[in-house]
Amino acid sequence: MINAIHKLDTRPRVFLGGSAVGIYGDQGAAELDETSSPGTGFLADVCREWERESAAAQAMGIRTVLLRTGIVLHPRGGALAKLQPLFACGLGGSLGEGKHWQSWIGMDDWLRACRHAIECEELRGPLNLVAPEVVPQREFEQTLGRVMGRPTVLPTPKAAIQLLFGQMADEVLLASTRATPSVLPKTGYEFLHPSLENALRHVLGK
Repeated sequence: MINAIHKLDTRPRVFLGGSAVGIYGDQGAAELDETSSPGTGFLADVCREWERESAAAQAMGIRTVLLRTGIVLHPRGGALAKLQPLFACGLGGSLGEGKHWQSWIGMDDWLRACRHAIECEELRGPLNLVAPEVVPQREFEQTLGRVMGRPTVLPTPKAAIQLLFGQMADEVLLASTRATPSVLPKTGYEFLHPSLENALRHVLGK
């Protein structure tokens, strides 16, 4: 992508670089905003490389925004699509011990926030695309169960999580990343679905 931009006679005014809150790694209960340092681990290393590549656009004089996305809530893809069948069968529960923090965002807000990043001239650098209500995993699962009308009594075994989500389960779903959106509110963005229950009811039509 960067090489293609290099060859353009007319370059774009803004470049949105894809990244993820996984760049912060597993940092327990520490609140992480856009000024926080990257963490360690495979996913953090991958995100750093993504952002390093995107920085080349900034070097060309293009306003560059690094989109650090949390778990995007949508019933036809991502973590939610894989969790729904478990809950539908009454097998949904906390992942692991359920104490690790999860940063998420509804699909509608993700799309609107990307448009905001394009249109807001003062926006550049890292941007946490996450909702303001960050929750422990146990609360996430209880809320999903309540919305779906299913019990959340037994924890989902770690082995089942790894079977569903593969080798990235530990760093994506079992890591504790309490990323918060500091830049979006400061630049005038208003969330459509700031609370988890509201967001889940919206995407699941409940």
